[in-house]
Amino acid sequence: CDAPLTTLVTFVATGDSNRMRLGYCIGCGYRGYRDRPAAAWFARFYREEWDNARVRDAAREAEQVRPWLSTVQRASVNLAGRMVPDRSRTVCEIGCGMGSALKEFETLGFSNVIGVEHSRFRSAVTSAAYGYRVLTGAFESGEVARVLGSLAPIGLLYTFHALEHTYD
Repeated sequence: CDAPLTTLVTFVATGDSNRMRLGYCIGCGYRGYRDRPAAAWFARFYREEWDNARVRDAAREAEQVRPWLSTVQRASVNLAGRMVPDRSRTVCEIGCGMGSALKEFETLGFSNVIGVEHSRFRSAVTSAAYGYRVLTGAFESGEVARVLGSLAPIGLLYTFHALEHTYD
């Protein structure tokens, strides 16, 4: 409706003057960005700061990782897995986090899983804990797209609670 948005929440990265505000329209109920930092800031925030990666040891945490999925996520992995009868086809999870869904795909018999994870810390944990290949970066980045293109054909692109973290 083009009415101005009322601020719901403001995110500010540690030690940074950039901010990102989310707002809503009291007239039509729309919720979205009021403003947001540049793409480079957004990428750095998710890569380095979002999950306190600077103060955590990925190798130590990888030793303690236990795959855990919510009931809804487990059901979505199982449903997605049924869509690809050829278990040798590549499964790529966008926003693989700590690798739990990739582990579930492996448990379902998929022999070739790969993750895309923006957080450098989470990428390192998943790689160290399970030995999976994880592309560190934004799913929409040219480098990630190039690598995924080289793996074509991909049998399944899967994501759960990750697309809202992409810049564009």
